[in-house]
Amino acid sequence: MVYTYKFKIEDMKDRESAIKIEKALDDVKGTVSRVNYSRREVMADTDARIEDLYEAIRKAGYSVTDIELVG
Repeated sequence: MVYTYKFKIEDMKDRESAIKIEKALDDVKGTVSRVNYSRREVMADTDARIEDLYEAIRKAGYSVTDIELVG
């Protein structure tokens, strides 16, 4: 089953940060992400474990400040 999560990432400051986060999430099998760096949000459609997404963001060098299941 595919779920949609919204991540708030306060330390995502610019386009380069957004690209790095999007790539890290898209490398998680079964995940497609969309990043809005001006709002510091990421939407991810995935069938992966939420822990895997959180870890991918952390390994990219960023901190998740909020996670919401939206679909």
